[in-house]
Amino acid sequence: MRKSSLTVILLAAMIVLWGCQGSQGAMGSGPVRPAAAPVKVATNMDAEGGYRLHDQDVEDLGLEIVWTQKLYVNEKLVDAYVLGDLIIMETNALHLYGVDRNTGITKWMVELPSRCDFRGCEDEDQVYVPCRNTLVAIDKRGFITWRKFLKFAPAGSPVADDMHVYLPCFDGAVRAFLKDAGYFAWQYTTNGIVEAKPAVGSKLVYAGGTDGWVYAMSTEKLDLSWKFQTYGPIRADVVFNKRRVFVSSTDGSLYNLVDMPQTTREQQLDWNRPYATGAPIEKPPYVTDAMVLVVNKNNVCHAVDRRNGTPLWILPDVDKVLTVGRLNTYLLRGGSNIVAVDNKTGVVHWMRNIRPGAFAFFLVNPMDDKIYLVKADGETQAIREQRLTTGAPAPAPAPKPATTPAPAPAPEATPAPAPAPEATPAPAPEATPAPTPAPEATPAPAPEATPAPTPAPEAAPAPAPAP
Repeated sequence: MRKSSLTVILLAAMIVLWGCQGSQGAMGSGPVRPAAAPVKVATNMDAEGGYRLHDQDVEDLGLEIVWTQKLYVNEKLVDAYVLGDLIIMETNALHLYGVDRNTGITKWMVELPSRCDFRGCEDEDQVYVPCRNTLVAIDKRGFITWRKFLKFAPAGSPVADDMHVYLPCFDGAVRAFLKDAGYFAWQYTTNGIVEAKPAVGSKLVYAGGTDGWVYAMSTEKLDLSWKFQTYGPIRADVVFNKRRVFVSSTDGSLYNLVDMPQTTREQQLDWNRPYATGAPIEKPPYVTDAMVLVVNKNNVCHAVDRRNGTPLWILPDVDKVLTVGRLNTYLLRGGSNIVAVDNKTGVVHWMRNIRPGAFAFFLVNPMDDKIYLVKADGETQAIREQRLTTGAPAPAPAPKPATTPAPAPAPEATPAPAPAPEATPAPAPEATPAPTPAPEATPAPAPEATPAPTPAPEAAPAPAPAP
């Protein structure tokens, strides 16, 4: 029995082996290749094979494409950001490009002495960029007006006002340079390192240090006017907006300070208390007229009422705030997902996945409602909420004048029956018995015919003497 069973098993194994070899021979010699993945139709490819958004991709979301422009250089971007009316693009070839953010047209290009460790700032006349140990000033035409060699290492992005450029440094000092020629003016040394970009108020410069203090310094000689303590290092840029100073701290709180010299902590705070997010904040707040948006280290976005510091809505899994439109707040989630959130309620209206890797930079735009998507080669697309067309209301009044003449003839027809009752009284006396029902119909169209029925009963006794 054992031999017979073993024989059966061997025969079965040989049959299976022979079948596998036969099937392999039918497919062809060599190793079996895995089946190819189905080909996906690339509907968003341009003529050169690159990914690009089209109108049909965003119009169902209530968006529209404002412009699409290429940089037309064989260079790779290392950074891109919004700076006033410009989009600043830095390439690996040590070139800095200034692109008009309203049209996408490249306005100028300059060659840098070295890589930019931090982003630049701007005023009405110039752009100021820290390049390692050199501070470079570029006018709006793209000419370098001056270069200032630095004997110290910058620690963050500069900020400028009408007279000076203020640069935070690793030695804890905030140094002021005359913006016309780059000459050193003065400095104020804090008790920590100023890594965050300062902010310029009405007459004060605000700088946040790693020691947790906010320093309010005079713009004239950088004398300390007052300072405010948070309970964690300040690493996010300080934001000034309409006489208010907004500070994000790693203590997890958002502070709203008053832009004027104050003596007590209660007078310095605009809100009753700081707004606590529950996790350290290392990104600058996004400030509008109605609300303040901040994303903490846990990627939780908090929308806070600007007036009183109360929460409006909270949304998790947010990378950063892109821009705020008339209806929605646009956020970046998961590196390539754009999310539209209702400004008032925080309800997510839609989330659209942009092809991963297609765009290298999703820019934060605090200037208006445009969303800027920038590819590694510099090609940029600007999209925004759809505008209400002026031609849409035009057809609305058109039917109104068409309907108004229709009722006009109606009142004109009403006076027509008026003469009819005037003719009815004449035949009424001639044949009183027969026309009696006719006068009864006359009072319905016009109340003026009411006296006609009154003589009708007076005519009733007249037929009595006739017989």
